[in-house]
Amino acid sequence: MGGIGFKKSFLNAAMRGSTLVSKFLLLLVIARVYSVGEVGVYGLIFSLVSLFVYLLGLQYYNVSGRNLAGAAGVQRKGIWLVRHFNVVLSVLVFAPLILLVPLFYYELRGYAFVIFFLLLTEFCAGEFYRILIYFEKQIHASVLLFLRNGLWIWIFVIWIFVEDYFWGSFPDIRYLYYLWMTGGVLALLLGIWFLGKYRIYLLKVRFLSFRSLFYEAKSSFNFFISALSQRLIFTLDKYFIVLSAGVELTGVYTFYVGIAASVNSFMDAGVYSIYYPRLIKIVKQSELFVKEFKRFKKIVIGVSISIFLIYGLMIFPVLKFTGDSLYKEYLPLFILVMMAVTVLNLSRIYHYMLYIKREEKYILRASVINVIVFAVLALPMAFAFNVYGVGFSLLFSFTLLFYLKKIYSKRNG
Repeated sequence: MGGIGFKKSFLNAAMRGSTLVSKFLLLLVIARVYSVGEVGVYGLIFSLVSLFVYLLGLQYYNVSGRNLAGAAGVQRKGIWLVRHFNVVLSVLVFAPLILLVPLFYYELRGYAFVIFFLLLTEFCAGEFYRILIYFEKQIHASVLLFLRNGLWIWIFVIWIFVEDYFWGSFPDIRYLYYLWMTGGVLALLLGIWFLGKYRIYLLKVRFLSFRSLFYEAKSSFNFFISALSQRLIFTLDKYFIVLSAGVELTGVYTFYVGIAASVNSFMDAGVYSIYYPRLIKIVKQSELFVKEFKRFKKIVIGVSISIFLIYGLMIFPVLKFTGDSLYKEYLPLFILVMMAVTVLNLSRIYHYMLYIKREEKYILRASVINVIVFAVLALPMAFAFNVYGVGFSLLFSFTLLFYLKKIYSKRNG
């Protein structure tokens, strides 16, 4: 049994690790193989789909997940029904809105169907992933995650190198989006099969409570606005740049922000996912909680600074690999966005404190102020200083977010 458990744990870690690495690898490869403009279009599509996935989810899963921790049996199933009833409503209302964006950006007009299809597959596969996590099917959830965000990337990267080696050419970048859609469809179909196999039937009308429906919607609003605010910043930045400086500089910005944003994935996997559940469990044990929170804080600071220094050294061989002089010309931008992402991760120390203490209104307040300040500052800065203006705005707004959450956390800690 011990050997089987170890194999499952190793397989789970291997799939998650390869998924994390694949995103980083994809960015490097497309930066080397395709034009800066094509990388820019990829950045616009990726950020738009990611934003609307948040919009459709409405962050109900945060409230549902916290409530599920103390629920069982019929109550547990009831929470899940309310969750998915709300999700269906949000999909019907918000999903078609994504089709309006290509009407205003000519760079995306040939990708309207691709964007809409990616949104549906990414969102639905993500929902199945969360269902499997909450019903303690971690290995199955990792398989879905690997299909959605890992396997298709490895196939595309291998395809590029094989075609280059034998024929001296590269596949059209549209095949990237086709493979991305295929990965989402496969994850979706496998997710349906997993739910059927383990009899995770969620839609049972007798569990529906409109009182619970209203509670879930009301409680999730703070999480929804908070998460959407951050996602909105990482979408507006690229669209401000394409308006002010064109799709090529959007590609440069996408490249550097994509590298910097990979820090968040490593922090989630290596720090937050480990310490956050423990902090929730011991929140009522005041002395132990204070001790563990200080430890958590030191680890986040230490890991964030270490990653900043490692990435600072790593960027030079990465730029040599891409071989495009435009990326090298805007190297200072990388320092700006790395500083911004580092400050963002430091702000999550106080974010988790507020969340654990159920002070979501302060998370909401800080997030709304943050996105308003960014939007007001970044657009004129983009026209005045192109990508550097947006990079500075990112750093300024995340620094403000850090201090707001710190102040609110100290005041209510």
